[in-house]
Amino acid sequence: MTPIDRLPWTVAPMSSPSILVNVKTFLTSFLQISIHNTSKPSPRPPPDHLPPSSSTLVTTSRGYARYLRAGLSFLLPSFLARKGRPDEPLRSTAFLDGLRGIAAFAVYVHHMTYLIFEEDQAWLVDRNHDWFRLPILKLVVAGPAAVLVFFVVSGYSLSLKPVQQIRNGERTAALLTLQSALFRRPIRLYLPIIASTFLVMLCVNIGASDLTRPFHDDKLVFQHMLEQTFHRPASGVFSNDPGSLPHWLKEIVWLCITPIRHWSDSGFHFNFDPHLWTLPIEFFASITLFVTMIALAGVRNPIRLAILILLIVLSVLYDWWAMTLFWAGWLLVELNSSLAASKSPLPLPTQHQPRLSRLRAVWQRLRVPFHILNFICALYLLSTPEYWCNSEPFHQALCLAVSAKMAVPWRFWATIGAVQLVTGVSNAPFLARMFTTRPVNYLGKLSFALYLVHGLVNHLFGVVVFWCCFTLIGQESVVAYRCAYLIGLALNTVVVIWVADVFMRAVDEPCVRLARKFERWCFM
Repeated sequence: MTPIDRLPWTVAPMSSPSILVNVKTFLTSFLQISIHNTSKPSPRPPPDHLPPSSSTLVTTSRGYARYLRAGLSFLLPSFLARKGRPDEPLRSTAFLDGLRGIAAFAVYVHHMTYLIFEEDQAWLVDRNHDWFRLPILKLVVAGPAAVLVFFVVSGYSLSLKPVQQIRNGERTAALLTLQSALFRRPIRLYLPIIASTFLVMLCVNIGASDLTRPFHDDKLVFQHMLEQTFHRPASGVFSNDPGSLPHWLKEIVWLCITPIRHWSDSGFHFNFDPHLWTLPIEFFASITLFVTMIALAGVRNPIRLAILILLIVLSVLYDWWAMTLFWAGWLLVELNSSLAASKSPLPLPTQHQPRLSRLRAVWQRLRVPFHILNFICALYLLSTPEYWCNSEPFHQALCLAVSAKMAVPWRFWATIGAVQLVTGVSNAPFLARMFTTRPVNYLGKLSFALYLVHGLVNHLFGVVVFWCCFTLIGQESVVAYRCAYLIGLALNTVVVIWVADVFMRAVDEPCVRLARKFERWCFM
C-alpha cells in the first residue's frame, strides 16, 4: 500500500455507473462551494450582539491579555522600560547616590567572592600574591570597607536638609523635618526587610534551598566559607522547626527590637539572611543622629561644631564605629555649608585683597592635584586588610601604630579613609562626576534593593552558575580558575541586577510612598 492509499479521503474502486454518480455529486458540491465563496461575506456581528457566553469569553480573554502584558512589562528592568524617555534631572547630591550604589555593589561582590577565595586576608600572607589583596585593588571585593562608606553617606544625606534649614534660621522647619524623618525611618528600613526575608522563608519551605545545597556543599569549588542555609521544615511551614513561618516571625520580632534592647558591633545575626546584620546598627545610628540633631538644633553654629567634634572623638575612643561614621557625615555637611557661606563676597579691607587674590590663584593651581592625592590616600586607607594587617607590608606601620589602643586597628584607618573619600568627592566636582554617570546613578537607585536580595540570588542561582563555570572551564590552572570566576560573576550579576530592579519597583518604592501616606494620616 502506498502512502497515498493510506490517506483518509481515498475510496474503494467502484463500477462505472457508480463513478458517474460520484462525479456528478462532486461537481454539484464544488459549484455550491464556489458560489458560496464568491458571494459577499456576511458582516461579523458586533460584540454587543454576541451571545452572552461569547461576549463574556471575549472580555475575559482581553482582560487576561492586558494583565499578562502589564506583568511582562513590569518584569522588564526599569532602564529598558524607560528607553527613549528623557532622563530625570540629577540632583546636586547625586554623587551620594553613586557612592551608595558602588558600596552596595561591592558588598554583593564580596559576599559572592568569599565563598570561593580567601579575599579578606592581607597580601603575602601564606605566600599568596593574589591581585585582589593589593591596596586599592582589593576594594572591588572589600565588603566591610564598603559598609563604612555607606554609613558616612547615610549620615551625610540624612543631615543635609536639617543643617541647611538650621543655618538659614528655619529652626522650626528643621525640627519638623527631623520629626518626619524620625517617624518614617522604621517603616522605611524594616518593611523591605520583612518582604525580602519572607521570600527567603518561602523559598526554604518550597524546597528551593535544598535543590541548590549539593552545589553549595562542593568543597572543590566553594573552598573558603560555607554559609549555612535552612533545610525544608520536616513538620511543615507552620511548625516550630528552623525555617518555618513561626521561626521567621520570631526572627523578625528580634530584628525589630534589637536596637532597643542592646547594640553591639556585630549587630543581630539574622538567620534568614545573615548579610542584613548591619541594618539594625544603621537604624540605631540614624535614630541617635536625629536625636542629637534635635538636641543641638537651637545651638549656635560654633558651639554645635565643637560639641559634634567632641562626640566624634569620644566615639572613636570607645569604638562606637557606626556613630563615628554617622556623626562624621553630619560634620562634613556642617563644614561644607560653612565653606559655601565663606565663598560669598564680603567687604574686605583694600590692603587684604591682593593677598587674598594670590592665595586663591595658588589654590586654583593646586586644587586638582590635591584632590587627586586625597582621593588616592582615601582609597589606600580604605583598603586596609581586616586580618593580618600587622604583617602586610603596605599597612604594617599604620596598624602597629594603633594596635595597642584600638580593638580593631584596620577599622580605625578604614574609617578615616571613608570620611576622607566622601570629603574629597563632595568638594571636587571632577571627582563627583565619576559618581553621577548613568550606570552609577542607576546603581544608586538600586542600592537598598540590591543589598536586600543579593543573598537570596547568590544562594539560589549564583552557586549553581559558579559550579557550572568551574566544572566546564576547569580549575587546573590559575588562568582557567580566574576566567571561570569572572564569567560566573558576570552571569550572576545580570540576574542580581534584574531581581533587585523588580524588587525596587515592587517593594522598596511602594514602602517609601506608604511611609509618607502613613505619616500624613497620623499627623494633622
